[in-house]
Amino acid sequence: MTDDRNTLTDMDSVVLRPAGRSDRDALLNLAALDSALPIDGSAIVALRGGELEAAISLHSGRVIADPFRRTDDLVPLLQTRYALLSHAPAPTAVRVLRRARGALAF
Repeated sequence: MTDDRNTLTDMDSVVLRPAGRSDRDALLNLAALDSALPIDGSAIVALRGGELEAAISLHSGRVIADPFRRTDDLVPLLQTRYALLSHAPAPTAVRVLRRARGALAF
């Protein structure tokens, strides 16, 4: 018998990537779900299981996220990526590592 608790699935996969033109409608829907203004300009999106769940503006660092999904692990990842790209201060490494460990706990 196999132990499925240690097997990653597509739902566990997180992808951070630049937003493309094909993401425009999904970003508009995400902003509406979050009761936020849409992100103008360039953005990084976070996808889990192929679904866009959060995004960060590369101009302002403003984050929008799906309030109906657990995105507390995605937001610090987006903020850290934004900080690396913009040379802005990143969230403290300890806080990011703690959240990442919690997200990976089985």
